[in-house]
Amino acid sequence: MMIDALLDEGLLKALRPYQIEALSMIRQYISSDSMKQALVKMPMGTGKSTVIAVTGSELTPNQSVIVVTATKSVRDQLVKDISDEVWVKMGLSTRPTKTIHMIIPSKLTSVPDSPTIFISTIQALLTLKENHNELYRDLKNKVDLVLFDEGHKEPANTWQSVIRSFEKKIILFTATPVRNDSNKFHLDNNYTYSYSYEAAKTQRVIRDIAFEYMNIDNEIKTFAERIYNRYSDYVLEESCDEREIKCIIRCGSADEIRAMVEELKDKVSVIGIHERFKNDSNDLLTDHVPEDLRTSDVRIWIHQNKLIEGIDNQHFCILGIYEPLPDPRSLIQQIGRVIRQGSEPRKAIILLRENESFQKDWWDSYTEYERLISLNPEEIVFRYHDYFMKVKEANPSTTYLNKKFLKRFSVNNDQTIEERIKKYQLPMKANVFEAIEDIVDVESYINDFSEKIIDEFNSLDFLILEKINIGDKQTACIVYSRYENSSILVNDSFLEIKLEIAVFRLLQNKLYYYSSNQYIPSLIYDEWKKVNAAQLKKILPNDSHISSVTIQNGSINYNSFNRMIVDSQDVSTMVPDVNDKFNLCTTLVGSRKKKIGTPSIRNYIGFSNARISQGTEYITLPSYLDWLEDIDMKITNTSYQEHGIFNRFAPITDIPAKVVPKSILLHSNAEDIDLRTSYGTITELDQLFYTIKDSKFELEWDGNSYEIEIKFSLKEGKYILKYTQPTTKPNVYILTKNKSKIRLLDWLNEEQAFQIIVEGNTHRYFTGDFYKTGIPSDYSWLENFFDEYEIALPTRTKKINEKGKKEKGTKAYKSMWDPNSLFYLVAKKGANITNTSRIKTLLQEADYVICTDLQSEIADFITISETTNTVCFIHCKAGKSKLSASAFQEVCGQIVKNLDYVNKGSERNPNYSYWEKEWVNSFYKVKANRKILNPDNLTAEGIWRKLKEVQNKPDSKSYVIALVGDAFSKSKYLAEKNKKYEKQKAEVIQIDYLLNQTAVAVGRAQAKFILSFNKL
Repeated sequence: MMIDALLDEGLLKALRPYQIEALSMIRQYISSDSMKQALVKMPMGTGKSTVIAVTGSELTPNQSVIVVTATKSVRDQLVKDISDEVWVKMGLSTRPTKTIHMIIPSKLTSVPDSPTIFISTIQALLTLKENHNELYRDLKNKVDLVLFDEGHKEPANTWQSVIRSFEKKIILFTATPVRNDSNKFHLDNNYTYSYSYEAAKTQRVIRDIAFEYMNIDNEIKTFAERIYNRYSDYVLEESCDEREIKCIIRCGSADEIRAMVEELKDKVSVIGIHERFKNDSNDLLTDHVPEDLRTSDVRIWIHQNKLIEGIDNQHFCILGIYEPLPDPRSLIQQIGRVIRQGSEPRKAIILLRENESFQKDWWDSYTEYERLISLNPEEIVFRYHDYFMKVKEANPSTTYLNKKFLKRFSVNNDQTIEERIKKYQLPMKANVFEAIEDIVDVESYINDFSEKIIDEFNSLDFLILEKINIGDKQTACIVYSRYENSSILVNDSFLEIKLEIAVFRLLQNKLYYYSSNQYIPSLIYDEWKKVNAAQLKKILPNDSHISSVTIQNGSINYNSFNRMIVDSQDVSTMVPDVNDKFNLCTTLVGSRKKKIGTPSIRNYIGFSNARISQGTEYITLPSYLDWLEDIDMKITNTSYQEHGIFNRFAPITDIPAKVVPKSILLHSNAEDIDLRTSYGTITELDQLFYTIKDSKFELEWDGNSYEIEIKFSLKEGKYILKYTQPTTKPNVYILTKNKSKIRLLDWLNEEQAFQIIVEGNTHRYFTGDFYKTGIPSDYSWLENFFDEYEIALPTRTKKINEKGKKEKGTKAYKSMWDPNSLFYLVAKKGANITNTSRIKTLLQEADYVICTDLQSEIADFITISETTNTVCFIHCKAGKSKLSASAFQEVCGQIVKNLDYVNKGSERNPNYSYWEKEWVNSFYKVKANRKILNPDNLTAEGIWRKLKEVQNKPDSKSYVIALVGDAFSKSKYLAEKNKKYEKQKAEVIQIDYLLNQTAVAVGRAQAKFILSFNKL
């Protein structure tokens, strides 16, 4: 049936020619057998709402139609337009005979049987589906046609399922360019209509635009003054009543809007609109667009996002952009508010600061796009499949590249599976998951699972080229292609084709997944959970050198690090920090040699995302599947010997008895993610750390609070976050690399991107795993620093002293220290030590022994061994107690304050002039040569230079030794350590921290710490 037969004469005369053309295409689409989508693209201000109204009422007189839009403001405007205002503008008395029904889930009790025009937001349909499914199904059954206004938003994942679930014909209406990809929109090229911006401007349907630049600073006061002056001048230029002209100012935040209103309120009628202004005491501020916008006398309207789309009023002629729009589409929509032509032709003015002229460049790129589309209308739908085939065929049939003879890629389904899979290669990488529920029929599951993944890939514009099921390996392989624009181009396009592969394999109850573009389908997170860290760490051989470790702070506070990465030739040989028992190991890199003469094998393990990799080389797909089997054997190995690196940090545990969350830290500020509003504006949460009470916390964003309930699912082994008021959600989305836009809470649940302190404060939950924090009573790392020696003294009934004893009744000086002293032990190079200890070995290997005690000492002694390239800084301290915390306090303080001399990179020189003199002390009656061993008779300066020369050799070792004699008893220390932590003496805990912090500080000074003591 022709369009003329459906529309009465008065309506046909009132409609513009291009509107009739659009309606003719729509009528043909409705009458066709096509179940793809139709598209109507018309610039802002050209009467798109009129086409929607006529389609809903006149082209479908006996059918129910649902008009769907993204926002409440657009929905409310469409209700007015369809019911009355478009007909008034056309000068017609006609009104829709159908009932116009706005869908509000809380008020919907039944779905009318008679032909109806339903008008709804996407969010309302989502709420209806989730909370009133019977009504939703009834609505689906009674609707015959879906009209989606601002259809460029249709492909968003959360909206696709709702719109397409109607399984009815869909017409997309948009005023801005669509991403012209048929994979994404499922558009039918036979039913697309585009009325170009160029045509609308030429036919004077919309206003001409003039961009004007202001050479001003960022001061709101200056901007407001210039806007007001330009507004006043415009009224004079147009010779019109001030009430006929309105202005929009776009700001970047609620605070900017408030300040702009303050600057203008005494000059002109003004209103500020932002969601943070709910219940604001200032009458000039509101959280919503007033319903009387078209009749309101307010002249200047100030907003951030509220007036970007859906506001159709011919009185808006001026747009002032204080804060730039975040992307070209938002800019186009914003400018669209001021180009609607009224009864009097006027120009639209866009005011920009000079340093923001890039906004004009964005507009120019849009108008150029529209010009080119008008010349090549078939390009409104880009068929990537056709493009890919052309590019593939343009490749040479054969080539010699990378020292290999290659033939052109093709998909040949006639080949055997073995022939098909051996042409692909992959790196040894995978994400590892385990099943939430047992899989009964593996073969059916793989088929179904791969088809679901393909559906998700299709929704992301991925072109599926080949699917290979390898039944005997319980494996599926999907080869696909995607495209992206060259990253070096600004306003030009050069499409770069990427050939990708995704492989998943089921082994026992585990899923191994790899994708070359690092995209993990949401489906995997729905049906699988990440393998826990306790299993993943089995992949690391216990003799590996650990080159890198990522450490997550187990505490949640503002005053300490959140995450840090430690790189070293071997982190496992670095001095551990006792506080690491409160921290979590989240990633590590280790390597080991299979055999001498072969390169080391590098293993990467990411515990937070269950990701593993080995080496950097690519292997064939058959070899890759064998590698997965090898990995699976390691993960399931029950006789595994754990690498010592894991003992440094909080251990991974099973799910604890108590899982009640007490506080949470959201990890939404990572480098590889981007928080944006639905308008495209970059945003951030007001805070990331929250206290949880009764399993609820208040998420804060943009000055508003959103209550979230958090519960632990034993079945899935993870926490689930849910809004207590599903209809009230923050307008925050996550953008990640190779991932479509996803709502904040969906992303948090999917990635478990948060850290929780569990009730009792002994357990932490981090991205899917529980850790037990705290120092165990049997913490034994400090024993690695211990060096116990046995000494033969002439008078062993006395304790070892430091330098000697007070000499009474004699004036004669000795040339050597008391044999009972630590100084004597060093000076005699450990000759009186009877066992093999590290202190004895180091002393006996020394070529130089220098006493540096007294004055501004750097140690009590230094030793140099050119034979072993070793230097030692020895600090002596005797004590009366077998566990003398005061002695340790003093010697550790002495060590730390002199570490600048120890560091091999330091250029600081000690005051070594006094080394040339004798060591003299009247208390001990000792006058000793400081250069105890100096074979080359070097000066003090020469000795220091010799020490630095040895230190700077690549294989050198530096030691800082606390020589404490009888001030420490290992047996007594271990007896205390065998007690429960809370029962241990305070001195022991103090010694633990003193020694550990000293050892850490020494390690950072590129030396090794030794605690040397006598066996008691």
